[in-house]
Amino acid sequence: MRALVDFPSPFPPTVCFAHAALDGALSAPHPDEAAALGPRAVDKRRREFAAGRAAARAALAALGLDPPPPVPAAPDRAPIWPAGVVGAITHTRTDALAAVARRAACGGLGLDLEHLGGLRRLDVARQVADDAERAWIGADRRRLLAVFSAKESIYKAFYPRHGRYFGFGAVTLTPTDAGFEATLNEALGPGYPAGSRVPISVGWWGDQVLTAVWLPPDAP
Repeated sequence: MRALVDFPSPFPPTVCFAHAALDGALSAPHPDEAAALGPRAVDKRRREFAAGRAAARAALAALGLDPPPPVPAAPDRAPIWPAGVVGAITHTRTDALAAVARRAACGGLGLDLEHLGGLRRLDVARQVADDAERAWIGADRRRLLAVFSAKESIYKAFYPRHGRYFGFGAVTLTPTDAGFEATLNEALGPGYPAGSRVPISVGWWGDQVLTAVWLPPDAP
């Protein structure tokens, strides 16, 4: 059995963070959650989903929701969090992570975990990155994966605010000591016009990269 990775929370203390390993014992999803899978879901997909929901319920319990409610999925597959809660879920083939916070303390959360083994070709950089980002990436697969993951975290943080799909080109990333700073190339919801800047943390654990976005609470 592989060594369990102890992922530290990339968020402020007001955010509750939880981890579930896919090679551990996992409880079955709540029926309201499992409805999102469909009858044709393969075992791998079912296990990833179960781990993600297990992490989500653990994070909700840490937030003080006892018992933690189920986290069903909307038709667009986005998690439906309890009223007054924001959150994010992510998983790889080995690990699932979730983060939740009270809406009064956080305007949105983005969280993405990616494994280097899932990146097959460098030419996907043309779909993910602009010219400046590709120049920084060069032929470095780890940099490409970090850019991809960071933009996934931005999407998860802003999709609930924006209310519709947006692509990789909606932000431009600039490397920083902690990860990236994202500059919004278009408005992504209330309080975030084009030109807004958002920090993204980046951390590596072996061949897995974890990126995270925390948005401050909205003004009253």
